[in-house]
Amino acid sequence: MGAFGRFDEVPLADHKRLMDVNLNGTLYGSYYAMRQFRQQHYGSLINIASVMGKVPLPYYASYTASKHAIVGLDAAINQELQVNNERNIHVTTIMPFAADTPWFNHTANYSGKSPRMIALDHPDKIINAVVKAIRHPKKEIAVGYKAKLALASHRISSRLTNALAGRAGHKIMIQDPPPASQTSGTLYKPMAEGTGIVGGIKQRVELEDLILEQQQR
Repeated sequence: MGAFGRFDEVPLADHKRLMDVNLNGTLYGSYYAMRQFRQQHYGSLINIASVMGKVPLPYYASYTASKHAIVGLDAAINQELQVNNERNIHVTTIMPFAADTPWFNHTANYSGKSPRMIALDHPDKIINAVVKAIRHPKKEIAVGYKAKLALASHRISSRLTNALAGRAGHKIMIQDPPPASQTSGTLYKPMAEGTGIVGGIKQRVELEDLILEQQQR
């Protein structure tokens, strides 16, 4: 789940709900999976984090926090497996770049702007990464060249990378998009629309930009 807007302008209840689903949901599932794996002495746990689990972006504070927490959770479990020599149990953290899924249409939004991101990956990239992790487990998998580039840049200079990501995020998500009304998205109840794999966000952004360009002429 997502909540888009300045940290102190998103309702605290929405931040709490997001963390309960994104973080606690992952923690609960991981807990029972690991209990089962230890009983049978093998298994693969695959959790979906994000590039934002290491490289933060503005206006998604609690979402970023939830993904940082998932990265840390998996790293700690992997340490336990290593020191206890449990080589047949694997924990993989998938870290994709933003993808063209209905997520952007479902996010809670208190920014006053239409939720978007540029250079979105096709969801197939993430699906294929999960399938690959089942066959060839790794501790962390960055999905696609954009994710790999962002993480490599963060390792070299976290300060510079965070500054650039912050400026880019502000332009892409606040300066460029058209206005949009406030919504709690799918934090508390599902939506009838956006139940497919592809969200059509690329097409929406292109149309929004075209309309804005025509209005400015």
